[in-house]
Amino acid sequence: MTIQSFRFALVLAGVFLALAAISLAPGSLRLTGHEVDTIHSLDIAYRLADGARPHVDFMTPLGMFAFLPVQMFLERGYGPGMAFLLAQTMVGMLLLPGIWWIGISRLGGWVRPLYGIGMVMLAMALIFGGENPALTLSMYYNRWAWVLTSFIVFPMLLPPRDGWRAPLVDGALMGVAGAALVMIKVTFAIALLPAVLVFVLRERQMVLAGAGAITALAVLAAVTVGYGGAGFWQAYAADLLEVSAGRVRPHPGLALGDIVASPRFLPISALLMATVVLWRRAGMEGQGLYLLLLAPGFVYITYQNWGNDPKWLFLLGVVLLAHRPRADAPPIRGFSPRAVATVLGLFAFLLFFPSMSNLATSGMRNLTYDTKEMSPIFPLAGRQDILIAAERKYTGGVEMPFSRVGYPEGEAPEEPVTKSFEIAGETFADCVMTGPVVGWLWKAAAQLAEVPEAVGQQVYVADIHDFLWLFGPFRPTRGAGPWYYGADGDLAEVAFVMVPLCAVSSRARAMKLEDLQASGETLEEVLRTDLFILLRRQQAAG
Repeated sequence: MTIQSFRFALVLAGVFLALAAISLAPGSLRLTGHEVDTIHSLDIAYRLADGARPHVDFMTPLGMFAFLPVQMFLERGYGPGMAFLLAQTMVGMLLLPGIWWIGISRLGGWVRPLYGIGMVMLAMALIFGGENPALTLSMYYNRWAWVLTSFIVFPMLLPPRDGWRAPLVDGALMGVAGAALVMIKVTFAIALLPAVLVFVLRERQMVLAGAGAITALAVLAAVTVGYGGAGFWQAYAADLLEVSAGRVRPHPGLALGDIVASPRFLPISALLMATVVLWRRAGMEGQGLYLLLLAPGFVYITYQNWGNDPKWLFLLGVVLLAHRPRADAPPIRGFSPRAVATVLGLFAFLLFFPSMSNLATSGMRNLTYDTKEMSPIFPLAGRQDILIAAERKYTGGVEMPFSRVGYPEGEAPEEPVTKSFEIAGETFADCVMTGPVVGWLWKAAAQLAEVPEAVGQQVYVADIHDFLWLFGPFRPTRGAGPWYYGADGDLAEVAFVMVPLCAVSSRARAMKLEDLQASGETLEEVLRTDLFILLRRQQAAG
């Protein structure tokens, strides 16, 4: 190990330890937004910890590596807040060797620590990015995936430094990263694959390709054995195909065209294409080609991620500053290509600065947030180390802090909904819950717990979410996903159906109930409250 590589290792270790201390010191996780996303992720982690089979016992398009670290700490008795913080710390530690290798083998000067510190911050943040300084677990797995993406993209776009050429190591790192992306969010792997294949064939990187294929297959083979054989992949593929149909929500944020040409993204798209042109004109044909092939993938990944935060800007900025055109490259319209690359690299960092500063400071916000105005998300003992701002949660009293809202004739809601419909003798009007979902879950679970025959049973919630069981003495619904994407699996073991009078998603409520009606079974009313109607499934009750 050289002095430079040792110093870089010390920098990474120091930043990691500082961020880990800041994250773990509070002993709890304090959130100020996106609590439903948090519950969704923890629902899956708890199901896995209880022995549920992914994609078989519940539907999700996300891979199990997104939840396995949290599951591991839940199984060891930690509360959900500390389980996540410890899981993220573990993931950050596991990513350090790859960050070190990319930095020492491809980067030099001040760009090396810039990349290293940026990647550690990205892995250890407590927000997905963007400009809103809320504390949230939303899409934490995407942050991990972008770090892994750098392990694939940098060996393609950056030549190795003198003395650091090691195709076996590069290939093994790319293979592990690719397999991990498949098991976190397959969108990343699919989007990057065309560029990787062209790179391997054009550069004749057979050693790298062999090492990558062997390590990727080894990881995926271990997954196959661990999750029950080929049936796991069939179920995973079925979930992905179902979600891609987009019956409930076709995309999580802006439309694809807006990701390319809206006022916010037009300068970003122009920067990307300008970099391709610069590299091609400056004699860097390979890098220009690979970036051109990566561009659609970067755009599609951004489109698929809620918030549409283009984190690839940071990677592009590092590459532009780390591998500038030769000093003797012919000028382009009178400008030095080397100077143009510097300007484009700094512009990339400028465009991404609001998001990066938000990521970098999120841990400190969690450490210093005043908990006097916060309360636990979950009511059950052992799950109270994850907090939410009190105004976002029901804390007592008679009136719920949300209302039933109907849509006047001619006014369209934000989401497409089905007009009022009738089931079990009850007509349900289109309306949307306008207040905190956590408050509804607390009160609904308490009301349902007063029904002795429902205690310990599977209760299917006719809404876009199905995690009532985390809030009371009930069982998770086998066959239903924590989040509804347009279809659920076999619900034969579900005894009761809870129909909210006002749902988070009126469309999801209607689709679930219409599917139940189509099955021809009888639904009998058991309980009616100010929040929901509880129906017994005659077929399930037998």
